[in-house]
Amino acid sequence: MSGLITRPREGDSFQKLAEAMGEGVLWLRGSSLRWANPAAEMIFGLGPAELTGRQLSELLGLSTAEHLQSRLQSLSSGQTTLPLSEVSFPRAEGEPGTIELSAARLSGCTDEWVLVFRDIHERRKAAEEHKAMELRVQQAQKLESLGVLAGGIAHDFNNLLMTILGNSSLALLDLPSSAAARKSIEQIETAAIRAAGLANQLLTYSGKNRFILQSVRISQLVEEMVQLLQVSISKKVVLQYRLEQDLPPAELEPTQIRQVIMNLVTNASEAIGEHEGLIIVKTGTMEADRDFLDSCYLGDQLLPGPYIFLEVSDNGCGLDPETQAKIFDPFFTTKFAGRGLGLAAVLGIMRSHRGAVQVASLPGQPTRFKIFLPPSRDTSAVGIEPARSGGLVNWRGQGLVLVVDDEEGVRKVVKMILEEYGFSILTADDGWEALEIFKAHTAEITAVILDLTMPHLDGLKTFQELRRLRPDVKVILTSGYSEEEAVSRFVGAGLAGFIQKPFNAVGLLEKMRQILETAT
Repeated sequence: MSGLITRPREGDSFQKLAEAMGEGVLWLRGSSLRWANPAAEMIFGLGPAELTGRQLSELLGLSTAEHLQSRLQSLSSGQTTLPLSEVSFPRAEGEPGTIELSAARLSGCTDEWVLVFRDIHERRKAAEEHKAMELRVQQAQKLESLGVLAGGIAHDFNNLLMTILGNSSLALLDLPSSAAARKSIEQIETAAIRAAGLANQLLTYSGKNRFILQSVRISQLVEEMVQLLQVSISKKVVLQYRLEQDLPPAELEPTQIRQVIMNLVTNASEAIGEHEGLIIVKTGTMEADRDFLDSCYLGDQLLPGPYIFLEVSDNGCGLDPETQAKIFDPFFTTKFAGRGLGLAAVLGIMRSHRGAVQVASLPGQPTRFKIFLPPSRDTSAVGIEPARSGGLVNWRGQGLVLVVDDEEGVRKVVKMILEEYGFSILTADDGWEALEIFKAHTAEITAVILDLTMPHLDGLKTFQELRRLRPDVKVILTSGYSEEEAVSRFVGAGLAGFIQKPFNAVGLLEKMRQILETAT
């Protein structure tokens, strides 16, 4: 808009033009509205009688009106127009409105203006929604990239641990109980087992650690942890439970969800710090629609419908937006360095459970973490069985075993263990070499220990070729991934067994005994 405009009069060309415009037009004298076109009436939701004579402050709000009039009055006598600017105004109902406004001084007047504006509320809202969607996509891509990185690190880490754990466990089997070196080697083995647990957490974060899900009532799971949770938090913190007892069972792996609950509660305790505080653990059900799921981490992969939730809230210091954007990154912490995966493991476990996570927090306000799990199709919950550990074996085998792994350290330690216990060993560093060796010793080979992830020819294709050459060959698959993830592509194919890396001598020997003593 440029230049001077003559005062609108009944029936003149300016008024006719203004009445036909899609933009709103107001005639302003001082701070009072003298005339409005139909578009302005529609934008503000007021009729002609309601607009005419109304103060600008009544329309836009006092502070906005004063700011606009100050800008109009500050224009010098040589200036006749006010550039486009965004102005917000209150509505009688719903969200505030937003208009894009310009103004021109009326000809021959110092305090009369024509304001021309368009409603940009929907455009601005669409832009904000688009920006939010872009941020969700960026977050999803970041998490996916971190997951791929974590999975790769865990794979390499497990192969290194195989050498440490395999050699240390073999040494312990060979050493008498009175040997001075036993204590040192036991410490090495313990450290390797803890490191293997960290690698397993990395796999969990990557979403590659799948589990056998069971129908379990999550309130029951929390109740079984009450004592453990209490001793895991500050003595100044009160822990309250609001658990629904009639919840349907959820599809979950109990050990992993226990880890989620523990991580969320200890995270809440750390947020409270040394102060007195309150942590509330709550369970329930809710109906999640598309918009709600899109606001959650991992929610874009889920379908709207009923979900079982577990919520952990605290009255700690809250999280600013910058911190919220990083809380699920591996090893990120606002407290101490090197604490482990923490909330990152929570996200990985929920990814593996086809669940989602919601975070609600602002600086200085309570924080709420809420996880969502799909209800079980089987309405009867199963009991939760404790893990069982195997003992040492006093057993010797015989026969020719082909060990296939692209890591030299893994091949060497498996060869040492099996040779020590009576087996003859052939090794191959990839699938192609394994097939050539197998063709040369087809009738002699008793079993094949086969790595899943190898270059050139992976474990699945190598397995298929081995079975084609000899359908009754016993193949034990090895992988750093969980059994559920690793064998998912071998269902019904005739695998003899699976052993997860890193394994020790006892685990390998027990698996070999189990496979070879099983009748074909």
